[in-house]
Amino acid sequence: MSTLRCLLSVTLLSWFYALECAQPVWAEGPQQVIAIGDHHGDLFYSLATLHSAGVIDQNGQWSLGDAIVVQVGDILDRGDDCRYILDFYHKLGQEAEAAGGQVIQLLGNHEIMNLGNQLRYVTKGDFSLFGGRTNRAKAFRPSSEYGRRVRQFPLVATVNDTVFVHGGIMPVWAEKGVAELNRLAAKALAEENYWRAPVW
Repeated sequence: MSTLRCLLSVTLLSWFYALECAQPVWAEGPQQVIAIGDHHGDLFYSLATLHSAGVIDQNGQWSLGDAIVVQVGDILDRGDDCRYILDFYHKLGQEAEAAGGQVIQLLGNHEIMNLGNQLRYVTKGDFSLFGGRTNRAKAFRPSSEYGRRVRQFPLVATVNDTVFVHGGIMPVWAEKGVAELNRLAAKALAEENYWRAPVW
């Protein structure tokens, strides 16, 4: 059994008996839409939030059918479990797709900081999961698995008539529209120009 599977099993069992700690946010439409905020490296409350919102069952499996889940960024930093949460969402996205649903993950400022090797909010436990600071930094380079995966996250997403973004959009950027904002953000990340608007 993998380390991730063991950790998920223990965590799922422990929070199953805990108080549910979050309420779902959804929009009416042809499909249920649930938005999930910052996880910041806390696997326990990430799973508790997803379970409370009905996204996963007590075994940690997708349970929303054709619904759409939007995770609005900031999975990374502040907690020790960032790698496990990224891997869990990757698995969850595959399960959602198989059921006719969708998981959309957005860039938050902490994802962009990590892509730019700004690691001041990374914990010792998080570094340890990657085998140290150097390996943690390499893991989010463009040629690495996590680096490639996170760079594919859009900055902004629309579902039905709702716009989702991590921290808001300044009017001067909103006028450009969602597609252009995502194009500009992807261009900035590809050029490793992490501090250029519209990502900030």
